[in-house]
Amino acid sequence: MIIWIVIGILALCVGLGILWGFLRGLRKSWVRLVILLIACIITVFITKPIAEALVNNLKISGGKTLGELIQDAISSSGLENILQSGSYFSDLINKLPIMIGSIFVFLIVFFILKYITLIIYAIVMSFIPKTEKKRRGFGALTGLVSGLLIFFMIMVPVSGLIDSAQKVSDWSIEIDGGQKGLLDGVKLGGENAKTLIDNYQNSGLSGFSKLFGAGTGIFNYITTQTIGGENKNLLGLIDDLSKVVNLIDTLSKLQDFDFANSSIDEMLNYLQSILGNLSDLPPAMLDELAQAVGSQFGPEMNDVIEGVLNNLDSVQQDLADLHGILDGLEGNDLSTLSSDDADALLTTLSESPLLDILVSSNVTIPTGDNPHIEDAIQKLEEDPNVSSETITNLKTLFGIPSNP
Repeated sequence: MIIWIVIGILALCVGLGILWGFLRGLRKSWVRLVILLIACIITVFITKPIAEALVNNLKISGGKTLGELIQDAISSSGLENILQSGSYFSDLINKLPIMIGSIFVFLIVFFILKYITLIIYAIVMSFIPKTEKKRRGFGALTGLVSGLLIFFMIMVPVSGLIDSAQKVSDWSIEIDGGQKGLLDGVKLGGENAKTLIDNYQNSGLSGFSKLFGAGTGIFNYITTQTIGGENKNLLGLIDDLSKVVNLIDTLSKLQDFDFANSSIDEMLNYLQSILGNLSDLPPAMLDELAQAVGSQFGPEMNDVIEGVLNNLDSVQQDLADLHGILDGLEGNDLSTLSSDDADALLTTLSESPLLDILVSSNVTIPTGDNPHIEDAIQKLEEDPNVSSETITNLKTLFGIPSNP
């Protein structure tokens, strides 16, 4: 369906372009093509300021702008801590309507300029001497180029919206115990929406309609806004938000994960699944997520989650180090752990926020009567840089009684 709509737009643009080119002849068609190209360039550069002016000043309801209405909706949903946590999500709420508005403003501005420039075209042609030979065949070819240019400008926002829809369609949430994509069950013309989008994106028409990357570049330019001190376009923002959706979905199950009855390997894999997709998120977003998400789990887990998200790179390295140390062990059996590995295990845990997560989740890892575990804790106990709270947490984690 999408493919046939795009083919229809292409046929209409090209057909009218060839017809007008044939009727005008070569000279008039060249003048019209140059003026049209100028209109396209102007459209690209004035879209963002026009969209910003409209979105920031246009009152939608109750004397409020769209951004203000979205903030009110978030506040009334009980998630106002997201808005209060800092600049990133506040910027996001204010700039997202501008990003989306730019897509439609682009198309509207282009068609307005397209028809305004007809007046300019008529004025210019009044100063150009007429010739008897119109060279209609070459005029038709020039009209073909004009038609393709118009098709390209129409497809810049259309293809961008399709790209955005494809990215959003990859999001999934848990419903009734199973994962469901956001577009699952959505029909377009009686066909599955995600299938239609995927089929179009996999077709050669998709690349052609975007002029093999140029269209995506323009779409990214007109939708770029400064969020949390960084320039973000709509497609990049959707990638970031998909990771946030995955994070919140995973963290919502954090308290349901059976740490106490899981093997060390299962725990490490689970924690890696939480953190795996977050490394390339903007630091400002991570910092505010730490505050906003952490506060949803109460005071005991709040500091833990903030600590993990604010030290994401080091925590991921801790997980990798722990995997390396414990590689080859079966379940929670630490009885064969060497003295060096025990020292490495306890040192890594003592310096990582992971220790707080495991202790807060009431995890106990049996030592398997391995004396190296207690020896390693005793070494840390003698280290003045290791706090008594950390020692207590390590003993709690491994089921070792604390000294009276």
